Amino acid sequence: AVGTLKKDAKRTSEKLGKVAAGVESNRELVVQQREAMKINSVELQGQRRDFDLLVARVNQLQQIIEKSLATSTDELRTEVKQAQLVIKNLQGDSERTKAALQEQREKLRST
Repeated sequence: AVGTLKKDAKRTSEKLGKVAAGVESNRELVVQQREAMKINSVELQGQRRDFDLLVARVNQLQQIIEKSLATSTDELRTEVKQAQLVIKNLQGDSERTKAALQEQREKLRST
């Protein structure tokens, strides 16, 4: 009976040794995973900062473009209004010239 107990104790001890080795191996894997997660976290934080900077730059460029377009649009409106005024003046000059020519024709006919 003592021999059987010794054999059982030896087998149990061997099994416990294997279990302990497996637990240690798993603990090392967990530590490696934690380290990998820390590295990934740092990389993600860096990417997030880069993304935030990119978003800020895009927004800044959008504001610059919108301001430039607004200025260009205002300038074009002003130029169109000036061109319309010039056209109106030219039309008035044309009407006056036609009237003056008509008067001259009538004077020439009457002489």
